[in-house]
Amino acid sequence: MEILAKVDSLRVSDAYQKLYSRQDSQEYFNLVTEELYHQVLTAITGFRGHKAAVALEELQSIRAKAHKEGDAKLQSFLSKLIHVRYDQAWPCPLSLNDKMPPIPVHFLHSDGTVEALDLAQYSRRAGTGALVLFAGSWT
Repeated sequence: MEILAKVDSLRVSDAYQKLYSRQDSQEYFNLVTEELYHQVLTAITGFRGHKAAVALEELQSIRAKAHKEGDAKLQSFLSKLIHVRYDQAWPCPLSLNDKMPPIPVHFLHSDGTVEALDLAQYSRRAGTGALVLFAGSWT
């Protein structure tokens, strides 16, 4: 929790706000934040290389772990962090092997016509057998 608290305080510091303001690009914001996590992680733990990468992955998945395990103390701590307070992401309501809900996909044919399909129809047409979908939004 020390690492998360330190990253949280640095993210809103003048120095990091100036750094974030240098470019208006989500990719740039992500790079700055990732570098911040690496610096704080290394300063506090001394971890480098593979050990640091594993620790960073654990940090980045801690919200999901706290939610899954019902860790109220950790969830309370995390809810006070600025990037969590203003994050409008919620856990996915689907579980492994759930039936795919009807999500519209617009398929553009080579003749310029557009056909509306849902993901299940698209998956069957593509003949892939299984479809893995990763989705996210920064908006």
